[in-house]
Amino acid sequence: LFFSGMFHQIIQFSLPKDFDLRVLFTSGSLFGTGSMVALVYAAGAVGQLLCGRMADRFSERQLYLTLFLITVPLVALASQLTEIPLVLIMMLVVFFSAGALPVENTLLVRYVPSHRHGLFFGMKFLLGFGFAASGIYLSGWIFDLTGSFVWLYGLLVLLASSVAAIAFLLPGQRVLQPA
Repeated sequence: LFFSGMFHQIIQFSLPKDFDLRVLFTSGSLFGTGSMVALVYAAGAVGQLLCGRMADRFSERQLYLTLFLITVPLVALASQLTEIPLVLIMMLVVFFSAGALPVENTLLVRYVPSHRHGLFFGMKFLLGFGFAASGIYLSGWIFDLTGSFVWLYGLLVLLASSVAAIAFLLPGQRVLQPA
């Protein structure tokens, strides 16, 4: 939860600056850069809807693992791209990573005893929005140190790989118990 939360926080807060630097046809235009970021997050919204629907039909563990396994090479590729190819790849990255969010919630419901759902969702949001927000400072520090986001994309690959590895280690399907 911490790693996936940090992954999302870093992308959300660094993407506008990265697009301003590497999508030159919108560079310097708040409207242009904002429009490109909005396109990326529109793809993420579609990803949440479609992957949420898929979580109702397929193994959540396998789906979560697959979504982050797909994300890893896309993030690595994004570190090397500019202009429209960068925007398109980031649309895919956010489609798959945001699509993993409803699957993650479904996994929590599946693996956490029903009398502890409130506690675990509270912990999820504390980790995802609280502690994982340190990724925002980390992204600024990396940019100040290197003048680019290449190393930040390396960190994103590491985070997505870690989430995939943890998903792989989850136990098999557990039958839901009535509340």
